[in-house]
Amino acid sequence: MNRRLIWRSSAVAAAAVIALFTMVSVALAHESRTLGDYTIEAGFLVEPALEGEPNAALLEIVKTGVAGAGDSPVSGIAANLKVEVTHVSSNTTKVMMLEEGEAPGRYLAYFIPTAPGAYRFHFTGDINGMEFNETFTSGPTTFAEVESARDAQFPVQLASSRETEGALRGTQMDLKDVENTAGSARTIAIIGVVVGVLGLAAGGAGAMLAMRKR
Repeated sequence: MNRRLIWRSSAVAAAAVIALFTMVSVALAHESRTLGDYTIEAGFLVEPALEGEPNAALLEIVKTGVAGAGDSPVSGIAANLKVEVTHVSSNTTKVMMLEEGEAPGRYLAYFIPTAPGAYRFHFTGDINGMEFNETFTSGPTTFAEVESARDAQFPVQLASSRETEGALRGTQMDLKDVENTAGSARTIAIIGVVVGVLGLAAGGAGAMLAMRKR
């Protein structure tokens, strides 16, 4: 076997291994559950999920095949579904409607996660008449948490929108302190002027009374 053939065989084997690991990682990236005749899967649309990058809460619904029939995606029920997205550490919550994606049975609520950490997806509604109320929380055994985008940036790490906003808020607070200090100084100056005017008026009145007594 010549070197070129050996190289090609090695490349094919490596590609197969990479493909296998990719399939496994994709399978582990979402949390799957069985509800009656349906299998549901939830997680982030794009994983790893990065702070400040467009993403979506993903819900996939498949009806389990019976009597030898294959599984079939459940389509056309977006109007019956919604999701409450929560950033766990800050307990910040937003309710979003889902829309059906290009692939049948995939429902998405698009948003940009602006803080790293764990997220909770609480899906509610009904699937063809079956009440649906399930909560999924990101973590080591479920689906990926949001990571800081700085870890993936190269060669220059940029400040996140969260860090920029924090710095801007701090600057605004400093400016407000300056304004408050300036306002206090103006108030004191005005009081001093008023007291001075009143003192001059009182002194003038006293002088006039003394002249009249003479």
